[in-house]
Amino acid sequence: MKSEYCIYHDEAFHDRKVTNKRKTHMNIENKDSSSYFYLMHLGFKIDETEKYTSQYLELESRCKKHLSLSDEQELKGAIFKKRWFNYY
Repeated sequence: MKSEYCIYHDEAFHDRKVTNKRKTHMNIENKDSSSYFYLMHLGFKIDETEKYTSQYLELESRCKKHLSLSDEQELKGAIFKKRWFNYY
């Protein structure tokens, strides 16, 4: 028996062009820029798409409410900002 799968791919902070502006700082040094690359893959059988979509939308809704984000704001775009991370 052959199974079909659905794979979702998403990335954040992938700036393919790192620039050195006015020879004083690089664009990745900006307040909300990052030199880090975040990547996520999520895969499941196609017949489970509705279940996982529903679960994700519920999780996203709870997170947005907790963070006081509007429905129009992208969750990933709001939480993956440089200011939220500490570098040691």
